[in-house]
Amino acid sequence: MKNLDELIKNGFFVSEVRRNRGNIADHFLVESLRAFFSTAEDLDWYLSSKIDEKASKEILVGSYARNACNAITQFQHFFELFLKDILLEQNKLLVYDASQKPELLIKLINGEKVLNSELEKMHFIECSEAILRIKALHKSGKLDSNYLFVANYIDLFEKLNALRNRIAHRGAFIITPPALNEVFGRFVFPFINELENVKGYGNLRLWSFNLKTRELNPFEAISKDYFNGLVDENKIHLYKLIGAASYKNKIDFDLDEVFSVINDEIREQAESIAQTLADRNRT
Repeated sequence: MKNLDELIKNGFFVSEVRRNRGNIADHFLVESLRAFFSTAEDLDWYLSSKIDEKASKEILVGSYARNACNAITQFQHFFELFLKDILLEQNKLLVYDASQKPELLIKLINGEKVLNSELEKMHFIECSEAILRIKALHKSGKLDSNYLFVANYIDLFEKLNALRNRIAHRGAFIITPPALNEVFGRFVFPFINELENVKGYGNLRLWSFNLKTRELNPFEAISKDYFNGLVDENKIHLYKLIGAASYKNKIDFDLDEVFSVINDEIREQAESIAQTLADRNRT
């Protein structure tokens, strides 16, 4: 048996097994999107019930609250690490405070290699500090041209960082479904679209997203409604249900013929569940 100190050190740094990224920021983004679309499945009773405002809010304090808060906090985890990666490319001193570690400070100033175990001993800046330093780089004209688009989303980062703190530190605030939809449809999705052109971040939104009909893209459909200013919440809800189903879809369409028997069973089970839900909603 190991003591607690030994147990929490029993692991490895992501940089040991990943060439281009020393963290799992990409996984946070995928989980954020999965949670966002999942909120549609949490709103069955909320959308169909004819109840007063207080009772409808009580319904939201359940699976919706979990997924909505997770969508926000996971996205905040993602962009915090993403912004810090940008700063690290510029200079590690923009992310690590080595003022109390003179030996390490000298190493960093001289561009010498510093081990992950050594970096752990230094203060790692908070998200709010990372945002301020990105703003300063942009204002001084020192922000890498690959990341100039990030400056257009500073307000989004600041607002969602504050929202995440309200959720994480107090656990007492739940964003409403229409507001959550607009945050992602108007701001988050366009930001993710621009990530497509950043090396190592292309196609992140399609990880685990399994939709046969490529012409129907919930990301683009939702964003388009907000861009045009003609928002139909029922339409947004339908797009989100398609997105939620896509993340859960176990059928590999490229190998459908090979696994036809298994896939047919999956389809039959899904159709049975869908029929049960439809019958329940008609009663």
